[in-house]
Amino acid sequence: MKKDSETGNTINISNFDELRKRCEAIGEKYKPSNEDITLEALAKRHAEAVLAQEAVKEAASDLKRKGNERRVAFSVIKPLATRIVHALGCTKAIPGLVRSMRSIVHKIRGTRVKPIAKPDPVSTDPNAKQNTHSVSHQGFTMMIDHVEDMVALLEVIPEYQPNEEDLQITALTSLIADLKAKDEAASNSENTMNNTRDLRDTILYAPGTGLVDIAAIVKSYTRSIGAKEYKSVSSIPFRNKDED
Repeated sequence: MKKDSETGNTINISNFDELRKRCEAIGEKYKPSNEDITLEALAKRHAEAVLAQEAVKEAASDLKRKGNERRVAFSVIKPLATRIVHALGCTKAIPGLVRSMRSIVHKIRGTRVKPIAKPDPVSTDPNAKQNTHSVSHQGFTMMIDHVEDMVALLEVIPEYQPNEEDLQITALTSLIADLKAKDEAASNSENTMNNTRDLRDTILYAPGTGLVDIAAIVKSYTRSIGAKEYKSVSSIPFRNKDED
C-alpha cells in the first residue's frame, strides 16, 4: 500500500473488523490474557479507527473546498495586474513609477523584466554557464505581498484615478483582505487535514499499539488456541503504511 493510499487504510480498518468478528466466532476459547487483544479492546480499536478515518475524509473535503475558493480568488490577480499597469501607463505619471509598477507586475506573472542572456554555445569558459535564481513567486503569501506592493505604489501616484471600480485603490484594498482571508482559511484547513491524518496513522500504524500490529498479535495468539482457530484469521491481510 502506498503512503498516500486512502483505499489501503479503509481496507485495513474493514479487515480489522472482520478479524474481530472471527475472533468473536471462536467463542469461549478466545480468552487472551493480553488486555490489548480482548474482544472489547478490539471493538474499541475498530471504532476509533473508523472515527479517525471519517475525520480524515471530512478534513480532505473541507480542504478541497477551501483550496478551490483560494484558487479562484487568486486567479484574478494576474489579469487584474495587467489591466492596472496599462491603466497607469495611460496617465501622466512619472515614467520611473510606471517602470516600478511593471517590475511588480512581472513578479506577479513570474517572469523577468529582462531576458536571461544565453551563454556562448562554443565558449570554453567554465563560468559561461550562469547561475540563475528561480523567478517563480507564485506562492500565495508571496503573491499577496506583490499585490500589497502594487497598491502601496499606486497610493503615491496622484495621477492614478481610474474610473473602473475594480481598478480603484479601495477595491484593491478589499481584494487584499479577501485574499488573506481565503489563504488563511485554506492554510488552517490544510493544518487540520495533516493533524487528522497523523492521528489516523497513529491509530492504524503506531509500532506495537497500532491496529496493524495488534492484528498480528491476535493472529499469533490464535495459534496458541489451535490450528483451526489460527486458520480462520491468518488469511486476513493487513499492510503497513510504508508497504507498496
